[in-house]
Amino acid sequence: MMNSNNHNSVYSEKIHKLILVFALMATLIVTGGCLHKETGALEEVEGNSELTISLTDLPGEFSSYTVDVESIELTKESGTIVEAVPVSTRVDFSQYVDMTEFLTAATIPVGKYVKVKMRLNYLNSDIQVESPGGDIVPVTTIVDEQGNAIDTLEMSVSLLGRDELVITPGVPSHLTLDFDLKSSNQVEFDSDVRLTVSPLLVADLEIDPHKVHRLRGALANVNVDQDRFRVILRPFYQRIRNHNERRFGAIPVEVTETTQYDINGIAYEGKAGLEAMNGEPAFSAVIVMGDLNLKPRRFVAREVIVGSGVPGGTLDGARGTVLSRSGNEIVLRGATLIRADGAIAFHKDLTVNLADTTFVRKQLSSETVTIDDISVGQRLGVMGVVSNDGTGFAMDASNGSAYMILSSVSGTVNSLPSIPDGKPYMELNAQKINGRRVSVYDFSGTGIDAGNDAIPSSYEVEVSGLPLESVSAGSVVRARGFVKSFAQAPADFIARTVVNLDYAPARLAVNWPYGSPDALSVDENNRILLNFASTGKFHHVVRSGVVTDLMDQGSGERAASLGSLSQAGIFILRKNGVNKFYFQYDTFVTLLAQELAAGEKIRLVQSSGQYLQNDLLFKCTRLLIVI
Repeated sequence: MMNSNNHNSVYSEKIHKLILVFALMATLIVTGGCLHKETGALEEVEGNSELTISLTDLPGEFSSYTVDVESIELTKESGTIVEAVPVSTRVDFSQYVDMTEFLTAATIPVGKYVKVKMRLNYLNSDIQVESPGGDIVPVTTIVDEQGNAIDTLEMSVSLLGRDELVITPGVPSHLTLDFDLKSSNQVEFDSDVRLTVSPLLVADLEIDPHKVHRLRGALANVNVDQDRFRVILRPFYQRIRNHNERRFGAIPVEVTETTQYDINGIAYEGKAGLEAMNGEPAFSAVIVMGDLNLKPRRFVAREVIVGSGVPGGTLDGARGTVLSRSGNEIVLRGATLIRADGAIAFHKDLTVNLADTTFVRKQLSSETVTIDDISVGQRLGVMGVVSNDGTGFAMDASNGSAYMILSSVSGTVNSLPSIPDGKPYMELNAQKINGRRVSVYDFSGTGIDAGNDAIPSSYEVEVSGLPLESVSAGSVVRARGFVKSFAQAPADFIARTVVNLDYAPARLAVNWPYGSPDALSVDENNRILLNFASTGKFHHVVRSGVVTDLMDQGSGERAASLGSLSQAGIFILRKNGVNKFYFQYDTFVTLLAQELAAGEKIRLVQSSGQYLQNDLLFKCTRLLIVI
């Protein structure tokens, strides 16, 4: 597994202004038959295997990262190139934090594949980022590390060693492409908003089994007796047309007695939903949320939306987080607007008018809900009719629908429920709601009276019945669930799950703007010690949006150290713009120690892994050190 981008790494003094990061995962799941580049059409050929590609990403500060994926090419050992994406596809990678979306189902010849290449087109990109003040601003300049404007960007990864991809008939294989945007994107706020892209692409023969998968497309057929249906893929923003176009392939979907349905604004559960779906016309617009099971390979639906509730179907659609509410008018922050005619646009804020006639439902629930349940901080998908009066866009959802999506709040625990002596809620010092800083929300009207409106520094989370044995005051946690109904707080939030982030996936970033020969040292236990004496603005660990300043931990200049979560991982040393990959921690540390002994200056350390706050130790699964 080797990175082969040709860009040189240049880190200017401006790096300390802001490094904004998120990670994009491209997951290729292979099971059985080939999309030939010469024809661009599906062709069933003996000795082939089916290839399903899906995309996802990790949390970050981008409100929109919309670019065109022009191609994903796989190169065989013989030199034959197989194109896995039939047409250029527009993707907003920022929308795929909590899920993985199927991109295509094609066929691919059996054999050994030695390289994968992805090409992105930035010419019509729409990249919006949250500024240090919490505002959303567009990126105005996009350049590579040499300062040259980017039109298209190619990145490739060699499939070697343990990541060798061999496709054999009928044998499932899995390839994960990780376009690490944490290490690939640098945003600077100056006279303009400048994005520098230096791509880092790695590969792994694994997929993320913990995320829900999303499938979007046109209904092909329904088999009620076998509890399944088939969807013709139309990923992301592809138009769902009323004909049997299979350029992206088709995927069978299984359902269960607990599968939830929204069919043209009517809720169903279990078999009744599948029977109602069977009465819908072929090629109706469909979205499916579910789980990909691999042994045997099958996609099982948790939730199915058919017809008017699908953006890009018969109504305009938007998705964002409720920033404020006044009466029946809400403002969605970070709304991606998908018009019924196929036009797509990102809007910082979108005003939406609700009414008692708006059909409201809650993700993964058959509970009856109304517009009164929609409050500030709730993640929401809405369908309606969009208009523009010259001052901006607005949506009338009075004859449309609103979809309450599982939301998240993260922060540090102030106190746990204490009855009868204290509050019956877990109290958080909340930092982010749905990945956005709490300072951008207007919580007016959320409480039963003004004195009970939500307060971020003492955000009250209902946790009845949830296991909290591992949580204590001072723990960093993320709660997932739904915001309390408008004008009904306390509590402010009803949690379905609470995750202690003390052992959750974490990101570390520390920079030395001018380079430092004393930034790192290696101790007798092969731990990398960090020296904060001359760091820039970055000396932080982020866990699900919760920021821990390493300068506030411990005492002295060396307040944290790096180790490995296990000996195996991805450890990268970038020197003079050249990336050298290592897959054993001890080997990497030995070579790093030699560079430090030679007096090399360290500019940047970025890592993914697990932060043990009590031990001031960051255990790395991936580590990038820039000399």
